[in-house]
Amino acid sequence: GNKATDTVNVTLADVTAPVITKFPATQTVQLDGNCQATVPDLISNPQLFAASDNCGVTGKQQQPAAGTVISGSTVVRLGVADAAGNTATKDVTVNVVDNTAPTIQCPPAFSLERNASCAATVPDLTQVATAQDNCAGVKVSQLPAAGTTINADTLVTLTATDKASKTAQCTVQITLTDTTPPVINPCPTVPKLTR
Repeated sequence: GNKATDTVNVTLADVTAPVITKFPATQTVQLDGNCQATVPDLISNPQLFAASDNCGVTGKQQQPAAGTVISGSTVVRLGVADAAGNTATKDVTVNVVDNTAPTIQCPPAFSLERNASCAATVPDLTQVATAQDNCAGVKVSQLPAAGTTINADTLVTLTATDKASKTAQCTVQITLTDTTPPVINPCPTVPKLTR
């Protein structure tokens, strides 16, 4: 009838990582008037994000955080953790889009004097046009191009193009003038007639 007893402590360990069951692979945000956007809240919206764990999710984190200012495509890491310190992460690419077209202001209409060939040359008007955009890098082109020979009144179209391929146009009227008087060649000498 002799007996002996002992006590064994059993420690429960949670080694199962959480599982992210829903997340957006990409998100798109629009650049504002300063060519900037903010990272959206991707982890608090149940329509975008969900996670589960065998013992329950105890923490969520988004990096960069919602509201962070960005100006280009950015990878956002979404992470969750349980009480045991097990974690899971997913990466989301936040793309930026520029939907704002540039603006352009043309110089006023002007006149060109016809040359000896009764024509004129179109000048470079891209340097005197004023183009603006919410993002840097807007370029100005013109048609007809600078250096083109014209022999009639011509409407020149200036086009501003930004990096997102958005465009704006304006026009300049060129009027050709001719203030050179004609030249009369000396008349031939009238021969004397004899009878």
